[in-house]
Amino acid sequence: MELDLNPCIRLTIDAIGKPGQRTFFIQGETDSETVTLIFEKIQLQSLIVAIIRFFEDLHQKYLDLDHENGEFTESNMRISPPVDPLFRIGDINLVYESDQDKVCLVTNEIIFEQNDPPKLMSDQIEARIVNFWCTRDQLSQLANWGVDLIQRGRPICPLCNEPIEPEGHLCPKKNGHKKH
Repeated sequence: MELDLNPCIRLTIDAIGKPGQRTFFIQGETDSETVTLIFEKIQLQSLIVAIIRFFEDLHQKYLDLDHENGEFTESNMRISPPVDPLFRIGDINLVYESDQDKVCLVTNEIIFEQNDPPKLMSDQIEARIVNFWCTRDQLSQLANWGVDLIQRGRPICPLCNEPIEPEGHLCPKKNGHKKH
């Protein structure tokens, strides 16, 4: 199954839950449908880096392109209920269509076997794909909003780069002494 949301009138990501227990979602809307997918914080971080590199490469290849407007309004970037994800994302890719000046955010489902412990499936089952077609501005806004979302998580210990829990942090660099 492959869904094409073309064009996305809205494309966003959001996190639901307390820092350290948040679940991340991506959501795209057309005039007639809304699709929500679930993904991991590390995937969001990788996506942001990929978007930055994507735009750098794009502007080197297409010198006459205007730079993207990454300004967003938080209220416009929140996902819309109900939050009922179609699937969990395994792979994310970016494709540029120069004749339409559109970007496609290609998301592929991750499939696990129903064993203990779960492991990735072989090629027996086809993963679902959702293509979110958006403007460069929408993608830039998504990246900037993603940076903002990530920064709202748990603070990071400056010594060991691990998250600091609300109840404190046993930093290995401080020989296990609790830092508050």
